[in-house]
Amino acid sequence: MATFKVVVFDKRSDGFYSVFIRITQNRKKTHVKTDKVVNDKGVVKGTKEVKDSFVLESCMATINKWVEKLNKVDSKDWTVLQVRDYLLKSDQELCFSDFARSYISSISNELQEGSVKAYTNSLQSLERFAGNQKILFSQMTVPFVESWLDSLSGYRSCKSTYPIFVKKMFKEALKRYNDYDADQILIKNNPWERVNIAKMDKAKKKAITMEECRKLFGILPENENLQFTLDVCKMILCLAGINIADLYKMQKTEYYDGILHYERKKTRTKRADKAYIEMKVPDMLLPTFEKYLAPKDDPYLFTFHRKYASSHSMDTNIDFFLRKICEIHLNFRENYYTPYTFRHTWATIAQNDLGASYEEIGFALNHISTHKITMGYVKPDFSRAWELNEKVVEKVFFTNDPSRRTQEYHAPVFEKVEETFELCADAYFMGEVVGHVDGKGYRNTDDIIRQLMDNINDTVPKNCTIQIKVKNVTKNQTKYFERMRDIK
Repeated sequence: MATFKVVVFDKRSDGFYSVFIRITQNRKKTHVKTDKVVNDKGVVKGTKEVKDSFVLESCMATINKWVEKLNKVDSKDWTVLQVRDYLLKSDQELCFSDFARSYISSISNELQEGSVKAYTNSLQSLERFAGNQKILFSQMTVPFVESWLDSLSGYRSCKSTYPIFVKKMFKEALKRYNDYDADQILIKNNPWERVNIAKMDKAKKKAITMEECRKLFGILPENENLQFTLDVCKMILCLAGINIADLYKMQKTEYYDGILHYERKKTRTKRADKAYIEMKVPDMLLPTFEKYLAPKDDPYLFTFHRKYASSHSMDTNIDFFLRKICEIHLNFRENYYTPYTFRHTWATIAQNDLGASYEEIGFALNHISTHKITMGYVKPDFSRAWELNEKVVEKVFFTNDPSRRTQEYHAPVFEKVEETFELCADAYFMGEVVGHVDGKGYRNTDDIIRQLMDNINDTVPKNCTIQIKVKNVTKNQTKYFERMRDIK
């Protein structure tokens, strides 16, 4: 069972000490501040223990109430925080906002910057809707949550991601405050059991064609923000789909001999090789690249951190201004480009228009290798990725070649058969040729197919399906058919 002691900490500037009640549970401690203060005379010399009789009497009254409360429940397996919360909160309203902020702070070191931001934005969205920063758990009813969800319905991403993060925090609060075995239920409502979270709309147009790239980068923007957006998007495309977070956090020590040497921030903690890659900066990109180089006394490679407080903020702003470019210059009303569009575009051009293998593309994109063991023995030759990247840059900016996706597919033409045409036909069963005829004088394909079916090898089973290839030798045209060998 928990134990209690009345203590103080450091002396305040006014010469007094604030009085705390220390709670100890399973060798873990936490402290609850009281409204009492003492001076030097009220503290045991050389210790942090309180000896003021009036203060001790008041605090002991509180402690006795707490002990009485704890005697009513089985708290031996509780954490010290659960004990504290039970004693302090059981008789008053719990605040979801306070818990959420505390929870976000506790996990911030474990998550990527973007994830922490997502939790924070989700909470702030809920608080903006509620009109205050002290949302109580009792306020989070089904009608309240559903109204908030309705307010998000016009936002493709937020309408699903924000509720998911809020729901996660709510579930963590249930773990903290509710002990179902001990019948101690401090949060009595759970709206997420009856609320449906909308599914995120599928993102469209993840990759764009080379023609669309040329058109986009041929735009003359009217202000600095739009120009900056286009420049960063060009850097992403011309550096094998590099992430904004990696550009933002790039250090001067990571760039030498014209090559970026860095660990991909998104996956470095999940991989034994720390997602390390080297990428040569193409000559074509150097003017854009050098435009944003930071001064010599700045440890960062680029000036991006002077413009934006975080990589997430930079990503959000580029997304916003890229949308403006799509609306103003490309007359888009939906399916706007995003910064990630250019990573997908790089990969698509490499595969569709240059014939690169998935292994080559994955290597250049710094995806985790399927050959994990081999990678431990071999130092990668990143020049393979540089060569492929240079080819993508050349294909987009130094040719007017059409993208394979924009080229129309024309099905082979098989002209109407004339009796003067030389034809041949083969019958196939299980991939083997089982019949053949050729010659002239056929008025249509049915004529030669009928003759072919009559000449099929006797070893072929009756009532089976036959595949047929008819070739117009005169016109060098081929057509394929299938017939049932129907022999009674």
